[in-house]
Amino acid sequence: MNNYLKLKGVDIILIIGLYFLGNLIIYPVYYLGYIFSFDPYLLTPVMVILNYSFTFIIYYFIALKPRKEKYRFHYSFTGFGLFPVVLLLFFGQYLISEFLTGLIPTKGPIFGSLYQTMTHALLGNMEKNPAINFTMLCLIAPVCEELFFRGFILKEMLNNKVEPFKAILISSLIFGGIHFFPWQVVGGILSGLILGLTFYKTGSLLSCTLLHFINNFAGFLLFTKYKSLETPDLGINPFLLLFIGIILVLIFGYLYLKFTKNHTWKSY
Repeated sequence: MNNYLKLKGVDIILIIGLYFLGNLIIYPVYYLGYIFSFDPYLLTPVMVILNYSFTFIIYYFIALKPRKEKYRFHYSFTGFGLFPVVLLLFFGQYLISEFLTGLIPTKGPIFGSLYQTMTHALLGNMEKNPAINFTMLCLIAPVCEELFFRGFILKEMLNNKVEPFKAILISSLIFGGIHFFPWQVVGGILSGLILGLTFYKTGSLLSCTLLHFINNFAGFLLFTKYKSLETPDLGINPFLLLFIGIILVLIFGYLYLKFTKNHTWKSY
């Protein structure tokens, strides 16, 4: 019980606090960029890696080393034979997420300003620096975010006997929340549920990282082609896409749970 309460409270608050503290590294670099007339966005990949490295290193010395624990990350092929099933499950989640995201306003005094900021941050920089954006979205984000949210936060909760459903839900809410913009938060939470389930069932970051890469790469291709953050109009009723998404989630979610019903989490 002590481990449960500690991890649920102090440790999670500590690791999230360190993550946001690490984000502060980025702002002085951006400020210096404006002073010396260079585009600080070019250094974003380095800054993001430094942020995650800072978080892991400080947490190790504050929390893990005193407890004589080490970081352990697995990239085994455990459960990888079911990847096509979980990919279709993930795609169903994506369709549901896109429908729900489409319900969030993009105009008005609050949402309009947020949407403009997000558009400039993502689309504006993508048009100017496509190589940097590809590196960020498709390489750094899948690896670093899966290491952090599934390979560390979720794994530690599961290791400390937090109920799997609660652990997956908590890690998904944190994952969605750090994306900040409402249009990303919804997708972050829903995709986090599937990524969390996949990690729980396999104990490996391989499938999670590959799913994350496919999701971000598809987004990168859509941004590049349509020059917009909004889902392109394919002439299909959005309610039909929602219905298809729900059917995919129900069918392939059932199959995935059925095929992995004998799984038991093994702490590492």
